[in-house]
Amino acid sequence: MLMDLDERFDAKAAAKKGEVALRRLHDTDLAFYLSLSADLAAAAREASKHLYSLLIPFSLA
Repeated sequence: MLMDLDERFDAKAAAKKGEVALRRLHDTDLAFYLSLSADLAAAAREASKHLYSLLIPFSLA
């Protein structure tokens, strides 16, 4: 998936998408984590991006 650099970044929409992904991971039955799921993997990636974006203000770089 390529990012369109001409498209404006919407931080609120990205945060909402990350929060939805976190909620989906939280609400998923534990048995689903034992099987391969592209949807669950995508939600985990999106949630991870969201969590790391929350840490950016605290980085020393």
